Amino acid sequence: MKIRLATSEDNANLLALEETLTQGTIVSVNFLKKDFLFHEHFFNNLYYIAEENDEIIASMAIGIKEYNYKGKDIRGGYIHSLRIKKEYQTKPVREFIVFLHDFFKMVKKKELNFVYGFIKSDNKKACSFAEKRKFIPLETFSINILPTLKAVKLENISENYKKTNLDITQYMVPKEIQFYKYKSVVFSFQDYSEYLSIKVHKVPKSLLFTAKMVFGKGALRKFEENNRTLSYAVLSIISAGTKNDIKELIGLKKNFCYENNINMLGIVNRSKIKIKFHIGTENTIYMLFRGDHFSKENFIMDIF
Repeated sequence: MKIRLATSEDNANLLALEETLTQGTIVSVNFLKKDFLFHEHFFNNLYYIAEENDEIIASMAIGIKEYNYKGKDIRGGYIHSLRIKKEYQTKPVREFIVFLHDFFKMVKKKELNFVYGFIKSDNKKACSFAEKRKFIPLETFSINILPTLKAVKLENISENYKKTNLDITQYMVPKEIQFYKYKSVVFSFQDYSEYLSIKVHKVPKSLLFTAKMVFGKGALRKFEENNRTLSYAVLSIISAGTKNDIKELIGLKKNFCYENNINMLGIVNRSKIKIKFHIGTENTIYMLFRGDHFSKENFIMDIF
């Protein structure tokens, strides 16, 4: 087996590998990307691939992210794009892809203060793999799903929000994310529709029935007409003062998605104000390595 850094010339073969693999047990999906290396648009990455007989059989990437915390610059490593061809999903390949020599060399030199990745909670194989290797299950969070089939009527409400900075004495803030404030709500918003979409392969009948009851037949029909392929954006709510402010902001972002032909709005609510959503997917953040500058109470991450 040969391990090397990926280049743009590998893009087509990596996309082909991606299309053959699904994630999740209860709801099975995969990502349809226009560019496998699209994370490069947001932060620096090291993409590794494993080859057998000149065929790409696995990939893994380490995103290098810069953070501010208590006046200090720290660096986090984000593990993503771990893909292994089905017939090669054996222990030796997995071990070699995850525990790369260069990666741990960076950790030992303290070039990275912490390393993390996140896995769909119903991806039993991946969760078991992480836990057997003593990765720390740090937090489980939900990405709540709202279809954007029609505009929301909002009277006397406009997208009147401004850029804001998080308190770096309270939060560990990623430099590549811009935060905004709408009334009492501090949030980030990321439109991924330009880079990827989600293809849903398997979904329980009970969940389809719930979607039909909550969102109507039109939503389900549109879902099938789009070949179960959904573009999406993600709204991350960091803090808020009132439930009504959150609901107004969600309405504004649903309208943005509707106007820009984005099928779905994902919502991560990290505020202390609870909003009821009917459909969501759970994800678990796993820590591979934790340095001195980390605690789950102050960690603000993006969703990729």
